[in-house]
Amino acid sequence: MSTLYEKDFCEWTCVQACRLRKGEIEELDIENLIEEIEDLGRSNKSSLSSYLVRLMTHLLKMRYAYQQKGNSKSWESSILGSRYQIKYILRDSPSLKNYIKEVFKECYQDARELASLETCIREEVFPKVCPWTIEEVLNEGEK
Repeated sequence: MSTLYEKDFCEWTCVQACRLRKGEIEELDIENLIEEIEDLGRSNKSSLSSYLVRLMTHLLKMRYAYQQKGNSKSWESSILGSRYQIKYILRDSPSLKNYIKEVFKECYQDARELASLETCIREEVFPKVCPWTIEEVLNEGEK
């Protein structure tokens, strides 16, 4: 089965699913299944972090980039879209709420750096500590 895994991943997934449905446990490509399941968890975490950074970057730009307010509709759209994506990820994987707590400070620092780069505003202008709580960042009504 590893050759199919290497040659046609999509077909490999279909074969594995079919074998699971039929209860053909001995026929499964266990080693690669384990790897793919672990990758799914990492992928969800990575997506969540990415949306959180994007969200906080645009929240910072909305609050601190006064002279660039012409971009505010785009920033508002990105804020709302990021909040939706985070909501969907957390709906499907509620255990990742704890992960947000783990990466929140790091994501904010990344957002601070990106906001500075994207606005040409010195990074020092943005607060060193996130000015919002996790709940405020994720609140769809908050801008």
